[in-house]
Amino acid sequence: IIQSINNNFTIITKNDKDTEIKFSVTRLNSDEEDDNSNIVPFQVAYAISIHKAQGLEYDKVSIIVADEIEEQITHNIFYTAITRAKKELKIYWSAETENKILKSLKIKDINKDFHLFKNNIQNIKTLKN
Repeated sequence: IIQSINNNFTIITKNDKDTEIKFSVTRLNSDEEDDNSNIVPFQVAYAISIHKAQGLEYDKVSIIVADEIEEQITHNIFYTAITRAKKELKIYWSAETENKILKSLKIKDINKDFHLFKNNIQNIKTLKN
């Protein structure tokens, strides 16, 4: 189902009850008044870097690992990222990135990492090319 709202907001509903939302955002000039027709009808969530998340915990965590940054994901960074989730962890990455990162983990850390995945992970999303 595709609907257009105000000619700049598209809702694409999938059969699996997940919803994708595509919209454009225009910058509000400081001299313009607030206009309720431009308010996005959902709560905005915030993203933070893995470094800034160190020491923090969240009920749900989604991690996006783009192919361009896979070389920067060390064991310590990966461990910090996956241990931020208390209840649900989602990782979005390509199959190639997943293989490279998991192969880069050191043998001495495999058991610890395996138990983290087994006990905490809910969904790992592999992006299809």
